[in-house]
This record gives sequence, C-alpha cells and structure tokens, in this order.
Amino acid sequence: MTPERILPKSFQELILTSEKPILVDFYAEWCEPCRAFHPEVRQIAKEFADTLITIRIDTDRKPKIAEECQVTSIPSLLLFWKGKTILRMQGNLPYDKIRGQIEQHLPCSCRLERARKAAESGAGSLA
Repeated sequence: MTPERILPKSFQELILTSEKPILVDFYAEWCEPCRAFHPEVRQIAKEFADTLITIRIDTDRKPKIAEECQVTSIPSLLLFWKGKTILRMQGNLPYDKIRGQIEQHLPCSCRLERARKAAESGAGSLA
C-alpha cells in the first residue's frame, strides 16, 4: 500500500509548509515570451528536482496569486523559501543565468544536499 500524499489546500500553505524551496513560473497562455521561456523552466525543474519544487501559475486563471506575489510582468520566476520570496526574475532569461541565480539563492541546506548528491553520483563539484 502506498502512502497517501497530502496536498496543501492553498498556494500560501504550500510556500509556508514546504520542506523544499518552491520555484514558481508565472505565465499566461497568450504570452509568446512565456512560451519561448518554458523549455528553460522545464530544464531547471528537471535539474533541480531533488532540491526544489517547480510549479506554474497562469496569471489569467489565478490573478489573485499573481497580485499577492506582486507579479507585474510575465514571464516571471519567483523562488520561495519558508513563505518568503528569496529570488525574483522577470523576462525571458537564458538557462545559465536562471541556473546561476537559483544556485546562488538556494538556502545553505539545499546547496549542501545538492553537493552531496553530486559527489555521490560522481558528478564532481558544483562550484
């Protein structure tokens, strides 16, 4: 029997209670730059799957969340940790810049865990 997964009841609950940082991709279906940006976000989500949770929020469907997070343009990426925004990026950014900013802003415990897993897999240093 697999354990039942309990999902948070709200976005606020998710960002307040998550054991991992939350990366949020704010977008809209009609937004061409958002569509062009999506492959970079997917790659970040894959690469950081053990370290953070990545979600997408359509600003047309969830305007209140976008407003609460002070998202004024899309695409926007916000990184949350323990309920606080620790990183905000706007625009269609290149993968390397996103990756570097996320690594720089990850909490120390997450960076240590990433380094440990890289060492175990033989990937070497992340520096």
